[in-house]
Amino acid sequence: MTLRWGCTVALETLAMLLAEPGDVFLIPAPYYSSFVDDINERAGVIPVGVPCDETLDRDAFEEAYAKTVKEGKRVRAVLFSSPNNPIGAVYKEEAVRGLLDFAMDHDLDVISDEIYAQTVFDPEAEFASTMKLVPASYRHRVHVTSSFAKDFVLSGFRTGLCISFNPCIIQGFASIIYYASVSSHTQSLLTALLKSPELPGIMELSRQRLAAAYHIIAGGLAAIGVPTMKAQAGIFVMADFSAYMEKQEFEAEHVLWEKIYHELMINVSPGQLFGCDRPGWFRACYAFDQDTVEEACRRLATLKK
Repeated sequence: MTLRWGCTVALETLAMLLAEPGDVFLIPAPYYSSFVDDINERAGVIPVGVPCDETLDRDAFEEAYAKTVKEGKRVRAVLFSSPNNPIGAVYKEEAVRGLLDFAMDHDLDVISDEIYAQTVFDPEAEFASTMKLVPASYRHRVHVTSSFAKDFVLSGFRTGLCISFNPCIIQGFASIIYYASVSSHTQSLLTALLKSPELPGIMELSRQRLAAAYHIIAGGLAAIGVPTMKAQAGIFVMADFSAYMEKQEFEAEHVLWEKIYHELMINVSPGQLFGCDRPGWFRACYAFDQDTVEEACRRLATLKK
């Protein structure tokens, strides 16, 4: 395990070590929009979204792989967030195992960003790290990233990590870490946090509050006829505002985003940023106190079609 200056740098470093500029990472879509910057801005890796649901449909990945290869590009890895951002789905074990089978069949590395692993609030969901599901013979091709930013609400500490059992990846990180290391003081403080006897209770309280906020916003959106994707973890919900758009086009999606932002003073994120294949989806963050979430629902109820 290597501590890095934020999960962004861990992902960027993996992109640099696993691929050459112009190579491709396949990413289940909708996906975390900043994955694009993380792997492309300096590493030059091309993100290719694979529209699919929480089953991580094998056929969708095979189609995307074949199309990419036909275009003359090389696919080097599969990158996904588990639990998913922006959807909030917790992938079932069989879905992740299916994705691993696809990667193994095509000799691809797998990057599992598990930055929301401690936020699972749905009692019916059970999270399992990809590292626990991969066969031992392929473990050196799976790399897990995470951070203190989301689970522990410590974005300002800028402390991310990468877990890998690949000696070459570990050596590569060791060579680069000098330029993005975490201070000893920060590491000491975070170590004390992890050892704190109060931590399990704090994390459970956090999950309870996330669950309460999620149910408030999901209920508020349902009340105005806005369908949502079921979230089980994380801090976001994907909501379908397509009925509020004049045309079913991404340009109209941007117009609606401006309307919600300027008239209701609510900042939701348009689905086009996350690789949605249909306009009208928006990502909303509900990780706020109850009064704030209720106020957001009240303002959204005034939105005119």
